[in-house]
Amino acid sequence: MNIPTNATAFRLYLKDQLALRQGRNPRYSLRSFARFLEVDSSALSKMMNGKRALGPKMMQRMFLKLSSTYEERQQKEGPQNEGPQVIQICENSFREGEFSSR
Repeated sequence: MNIPTNATAFRLYLKDQLALRQGRNPRYSLRSFARFLEVDSSALSKMMNGKRALGPKMMQRMFLKLSSTYEERQQKEGPQNEGPQVIQICENSFREGEFSSR
């Protein structure tokens, strides 16, 4: 999986996360994903398709929501296929200000 470092890469990251959830539950929808991320479903759809800007604050907010879910799942279910190093690298990128809206 690519480490998201800009808006384009983060869009791919969001699409991958949605696909993972849909792989576990075929009825999982974009609306469900948006509800989980606490974002309007129309806005999320536009962000994922590049029709709406995806700023650093929004990327950070969504990433933190997704990474906290990952950590909870790790504690409850044990190791998964997703690499914890990806989460750590992304968290480090946010701390160092590497995420940008480009």
